[in-house]
Amino acid sequence: MLKPFFYLDFSNVLFYCPINSEEMKVKYQDIKREHRGLGEFISVLPQLKKGNWGKYEEFYKGIDYNSWEEFNSAIKELNKYLEDEEIISGAKPHFYRGQSCGEWKLKTTLERYTDKIYTVEDYLELIQSAKLAFDSHFGECYKTEDANNEEAKYNLPGTHPSYSLLTYFRHLGFPSPLLDWTRSLYVAAYFAFCDAIPKNDKSVAIYTYMEYFRGSKGIDLKKFVSTLGGNISTHKRHYLQQAVYTYALSVNDSQLEGFKVDYDKVSYFNHYDAIKESMSGWGDQDVLVKHLIPTKEKDKVLKYLYSHNINEYSLFHTEESLMKTVAYEKIKR
Repeated sequence: MLKPFFYLDFSNVLFYCPINSEEMKVKYQDIKREHRGLGEFISVLPQLKKGNWGKYEEFYKGIDYNSWEEFNSAIKELNKYLEDEEIISGAKPHFYRGQSCGEWKLKTTLERYTDKIYTVEDYLELIQSAKLAFDSHFGECYKTEDANNEEAKYNLPGTHPSYSLLTYFRHLGFPSPLLDWTRSLYVAAYFAFCDAIPKNDKSVAIYTYMEYFRGSKGIDLKKFVSTLGGNISTHKRHYLQQAVYTYALSVNDSQLEGFKVDYDKVSYFNHYDAIKESMSGWGDQDVLVKHLIPTKEKDKVLKYLYSHNINEYSLFHTEESLMKTVAYEKIKR
């Protein structure tokens, strides 16, 4: 999992966050005063009329917290609300993601690396080229099966061809269309704060995402996000970081055959816009919450996480990460 990122174990709201909209931030204390807490606040969002984005505009920039303790308290409120709600039996859990600058948008490493738009087939050809180079130096890491074009037409919205290979190379630093999340709030918090620079940025961001909140999501959506689970054979950091991934696709009518999606024509897409379309179309799906925590809390948060064995070495298990952890223990802590 590449830094900076962060995952969060949490609930259901959409905060679509354009840059430089400081006035659109929502103060947590205001939410608590008007809605008795974050759980009550989130509960009203699915009741809003579908497509009525004016109701969401004031939340686009995220929720502003005064401290780590205030944020932690809000998460407990939210988790209690989720535990008390009747979530559908097939609902996927919520995940977290941490980013060290609160102004950054959600972008995959592939989006950060190039402006080129890739179809799924284009990217699979790219990843196979990377595999040939990798195998030439280090031997075969995977015996990748031949892509089954017919099967992929049915499976793409819920899975991804060569998924374990994509995650393996993503952890090695190859630009990826997969956006990484974690099941652990504290792993997400570490990635949010570890490289944060208090003198440069006012806040870090922690996101909570739930793809399914009440019911299922149809493939008739033209842009959508799909979640990929964690039980695969891949790089060990996938398990150390309790990782989960999402990818966003753009589909139009000419690329659909019933409920089939042809991956040689479907393109990767921006997560924010895909979630926005899904949320406006279904009203109670793709819940995304952005939390903004002051960067000045960095030392306090890292000390707390280190005391619970959340550190560079526990998440990466390399010689370099061990030295970074020892340096923090002996110098900073």
